[in-house]
Amino acid sequence: MKRLGDQSTGGFGRAWRRNPGGGGASEAADHHYCTLVGAELGRYWIVDQKVVDLSAYGKFVDNFEQDFGSVTVSSAFQSITVQGIGESRYGADTGASASVSLSNMVRIYLNYDGKFRAALQSHQGTVGLELRW
Repeated sequence: MKRLGDQSTGGFGRAWRRNPGGGGASEAADHHYCTLVGAELGRYWIVDQKVVDLSAYGKFVDNFEQDFGSVTVSSAFQSITVQGIGESRYGADTGASASVSLSNMVRIYLNYDGKFRAALQSHQGTVGLELRW
């Protein structure tokens, strides 16, 4: 079973984002260079004809260059310019997943993802029931 979500475990990346000009916001371009180093471990067991799957991952992030331009948002009454905000240079991402396949048609699962930066912590969890027909 493959865990859903961001599974980057290493590499060098460059991300570009372009905001569309419509909707009262000016068009802005920004870029972000980062390296990721990490690993994912997983194991599954078959217990009483049910598949139990556990996995966990961790990665270290180095955002060695970030350049976020400003965006101007305007309404009929006023305009405001907001400077883009980047992440801190170093951080870590971690997560875990557990699932039990009760049959070929039913699976329950639990996922956790955490993002840890100098000025930010983000936690996300998912509990689900998957039905196939």
